[in-house]
Amino acid sequence: MRRFYSWARTEHCTPASFEQPTCEAQLVRIVCEARSANKQVEVIGARHSWSDIAMPCERDSTDCMLVSLDAMQAVLEVDPARGRVRVQAGIRLHRLNDALAKRGLALSIVGSVVEQSLAGVLSTGTHGSSLVHGNIPSFVVGLRVITGTGEVLEIHEHDPLLAAARVGLGGLGIITQVSGHPGHVPKREGVREQAARARSRRRVSWPLARARVPAGASPRSRRAATVSYGMKMIWHEFGQSSSFT
Repeated sequence: MRRFYSWARTEHCTPASFEQPTCEAQLVRIVCEARSANKQVEVIGARHSWSDIAMPCERDSTDCMLVSLDAMQAVLEVDPARGRVRVQAGIRLHRLNDALAKRGLALSIVGSVVEQSLAGVLSTGTHGSSLVHGNIPSFVVGLRVITGTGEVLEIHEHDPLLAAARVGLGGLGIITQVSGHPGHVPKREGVREQAARARSRRRVSWPLARARVPAGASPRSRRAATVSYGMKMIWHEFGQSSSFT
């Protein structure tokens, strides 16, 4: 049987079988068959986690069915006026970003990379770096989930279960569809604005850089948010200076 590795090849597993359904009905069948055979069903995403959660089966499992949603990446519905989108949960972030951009929408924040599946990003609480934006799961307003019994749950925006399902680590079932409210694409800077912003960058000494950070400011405080939102500091490991942008 095929062996699966995490992106860093630090974790691996060899499941008893591997399934790649193309629709929700096939996924329900897989779950029901596994339940009848007393087998475990685990879903694998882009395998980008550092921990062994990216390799859900035991390393040499005889009763684990590994499932990939890579064949379920369709954009099902987009409403630019309301800023709403509904997609299949296996879609990769870079494909979702491209699809949203064509309709004037965009995710307000992403992590360091965009190779992950949307279901994986939600289930593990992936976030970017911001004091004023929520993480990616915070944009979710609805989910379709297949439970361990093969039941299909439709979780709507005001359902109390949604808060748990957004970052469920797979504990509630397999996410098949995601509804969310991404933001609109901000107006792009012109050439003059880009040039002015580039000229505003300057290198400063570390004491001066440290002095610009409010003393005793908590990362959650309003004052820290005001300062940090427009400032990016790059530490030069082998130099004596820092850069502000």
